[in-house]
Amino acid sequence: MKEVLQRDCYIYSSERENSNKFYILEVVKEFNQYKVIARYGRIGRKPAVKETPCRSKYHADEIFTKKGREKITKGYMYTELETIMALDGTQFFG
Repeated sequence: MKEVLQRDCYIYSSERENSNKFYILEVVKEFNQYKVIARYGRIGRKPAVKETPCRSKYHADEIFTKKGREKITKGYMYTELETIMALDGTQFFG
């Protein structure tokens, strides 16, 4: 059974760059193994998905925190999942 332990959502919007992107980051435990799942792309389009297997929960937390900081540094803003879903109108979680 898959259990989402943490989830952070980010959004980047720039009229000047014609950019409207999202980034959803999760720490997931499945069958006693941890992984970090990133779903990202342009609002309104099907997301790309990248799964990173982790050695432990500590390792997963490190990757999760590092990626979140990278997004903030690049100009993304933290947001709620509901905001992304309202903008996108598409459910892409199984």
